[in-house]
Amino acid sequence: MRGKICVALSLALGFMLSCKTSTSKVSETDLNASKGLLSLNDISILIPLHLVPAFRDPLPHLTGKGEQEAFAPSWLGQDIARIQNEETEARAKLRPFDFNGTIPKLSENFDAFRLVAVRIDPCANIRTAKATPEGCIPQLRIVWQRLFNTAPRDTATATEAGPFSRAEDAAVHTVYQLSPADLQSILSQLREMHKNASVDTRGLPLQVHPVLAKEGIESPYFKGLLAIVGRFARASQMTHVSHFSAISNGNVWQMTLFEIKDGQALRHEIPATLPRTDKGSMQVQTLRREPNDRNLIVSPMTSSPFVLFEPIDFRADDATREAQEESMDRRMIANIAAIENPTLHDATNIDCGSCHRALGTFAFAQDREMKKKGKLETPPLAYQSKTQNLSFTVNPFLLDFTGPWSLQMFSYFGSQPKITPRVINETAEALDFLDRP
Repeated sequence: MRGKICVALSLALGFMLSCKTSTSKVSETDLNASKGLLSLNDISILIPLHLVPAFRDPLPHLTGKGEQEAFAPSWLGQDIARIQNEETEARAKLRPFDFNGTIPKLSENFDAFRLVAVRIDPCANIRTAKATPEGCIPQLRIVWQRLFNTAPRDTATATEAGPFSRAEDAAVHTVYQLSPADLQSILSQLREMHKNASVDTRGLPLQVHPVLAKEGIESPYFKGLLAIVGRFARASQMTHVSHFSAISNGNVWQMTLFEIKDGQALRHEIPATLPRTDKGSMQVQTLRREPNDRNLIVSPMTSSPFVLFEPIDFRADDATREAQEESMDRRMIANIAAIENPTLHDATNIDCGSCHRALGTFAFAQDREMKKKGKLETPPLAYQSKTQNLSFTVNPFLLDFTGPWSLQMFSYFGSQPKITPRVINETAEALDFLDRP
């Protein structure tokens, strides 16, 4: 998706308003049983579709059924399509220039969405729960995308067979609440999967799963993962779901969050920052509603102190312009570090769009800073871990082709995987929670 400025509501998978889910107690004994035995790649798993395309066919569909029941309610596609289409029409009235005269419609058919990533979080509300097991909300989270083997004629309905070649720039994120017994069962199975794997992933950075990449579709680890999904991704335990899609030929990214309650998907508010007042700044727009107000508001996504862009006076002399760029880079990198720190921010206190955009913006600012100084200092509010490997690589394809505008976080953009620091940091926090003394 080429870089264009108009961005609609987006949501980080890693912290989908888990504080709205009822709390269930998790015992110290259950958690300590996993101490030191799991890795980042055991609790956040991205299927290596680009390395082993054959994974595509055995991956479950969102509309499929696990051991006990369906992964999602049968009416989910209808509710999401209806509400998303209402949002699109409302945005088209406010900003018709985003759509070039054509208002797209989201299909109700979600058969083509397949599982691409799984995350297990023993304390999804860790920032507010302060890592106390009694206050934690354990969750299973799954990312689903439409996967193709060739460029489809109709991305809304195509269900092409064959190996993976690319993913549509759209995703459904489903969140399932786990009971303490569910969590313990999952952790026990993950420990067994890790022990029997051909690669010891402890100490490795989060990446497309190295065991699955080595062992392929016959991997016992893959079969164990599918068993976990089939057993615990139950429609009756689904608490939230978000839908994210590129519309109007990639000119607009739109996401809506839903709370599953009383047999229906209820549109859930996504926090948004207040409008900026400094005129002339490059402002990325988000579409939102004020609480208790059905009127849509178009407002800037970013606001002080979380500035991702600032104006540069390109008419100034070289020294002045370079000083402005350097100041902007330092502020952007510091702000992004704070946004990506799960001990400071989650979806309840920072807008989700900034989080989704952070990696690309960071890559550009880092590149300029590295060229000037050769070394990038760690901002004071950056997340750090003495126990986990937080390293990551910016894929040159993603940076060159999409710039800072690719909003995928733990999923695929086209044929390329994307893993962001936010997801890495959250996974590290979850693993440290399991491994704590």
